[in-house]
This record gives sequence, structure tokens and C-alpha cells, in this order.
Amino acid sequence: MLDTTLSGLNANSYLTLIEADQAYEGNPFFGETWISLSDPQKEYWLKSSTRALDRMFLYKGHKAVGEQALQFPRKLYRGNPMRAYVHESYDYYAEEHAYFDPSRLHPQLLDALLDLTPMLYREQASTDSGTIEGREEESISILNGLAKIEYKDRKSSEKLSIVAGSTVQSIKSLMRPWIRSARVVR
Repeated sequence: MLDTTLSGLNANSYLTLIEADQAYEGNPFFGETWISLSDPQKEYWLKSSTRALDRMFLYKGHKAVGEQALQFPRKLYRGNPMRAYVHESYDYYAEEHAYFDPSRLHPQLLDALLDLTPMLYREQASTDSGTIEGREEESISILNGLAKIEYKDRKSSEKLSIVAGSTVQSIKSLMRPWIRSARVVR
């Protein structure tokens, strides 16, 4: 069951099934695939992509509510961030930084999630057989719940970085306002 409660203690997805269905409707890259999935499968992929997005980077600011399950929404403070974390009222400035409004999720965050979901789905679907269209794997590694596959033929690896109309770089670009560290969390 999806829990999309904003700043919720048990939240496990940023999008509801209805929001995802509407977003993928008519999507030339993933729409038909998404529609063919059952509701439990869709929930699985929304939870997985939410978890992956939360783990991809170190993010600026702090969770809007310290005990919330997910990384977003977040607050940004001036001054000493540790002091801000302890004292919720410490010079919070969402008016100047709309990306850190704790009362809503920014559309760019939701776009990143909508781009990441088909990427994860296609990566999983392509690795179920052990090869992609007969291409030999050189190495497989798991990092923060994401699979990284290197193929003996470099062109095969490069093609996989562009999946369903998105790239890892496009997700990073969408998430840039929140990224504290350019390196992926290890």
C-alpha cells in the first residue's frame, strides 16, 4: 500500500497511483508499459524509485519534519545548520528558496521521480535474462539499491544510460537545487 503523506512517518512514495497514471498517460516511452502493469506492480515501482531517489545524493537542508520517512520535503536555513535542526524556528527562509518549501513537493522533484521510474523498470527488465539483446556483461555492481552494469562492448553501456527518454544526468539536473554533494551516496 502506498503512503504519500507529506512529511509522513510511514510515507513510502512521493506519487499516488492516480498521479503516476495521469503522468504516464500518453507517454511515448513508457505509457503502454505502465498501463499494462497491475496496481501492486505499479506500487512496487513507485516505492522503488522513491527509495532510489532518496539514496542517490546527499541533499541540502534538513527534512521538514525530523522523523519523516522520506528525504523530501526539506527546509533550508541560514546560519549554523545544526542549530537550525534543533531550533525549528531558526531563520528559515523558504520565501527566497521555493525548492525548500516544506508544505509541498516541488514539481522538479516529481519530474525526477517520473523519469527514474521507467529507468529502473527497464534496467530490471533488461537484466532479468542476464544479457541485453545478447550483449555480454563485464561487471555488475549495486550502489544504494541501484544496479550499475558494465558491458564488454562500451556502446552497449552508453545506450543504457539513456532509457525511456531520460538519462541519469537529466535526473541529476532536475535534482540540482537540492544536491549538497555531486557524488552519489555510497
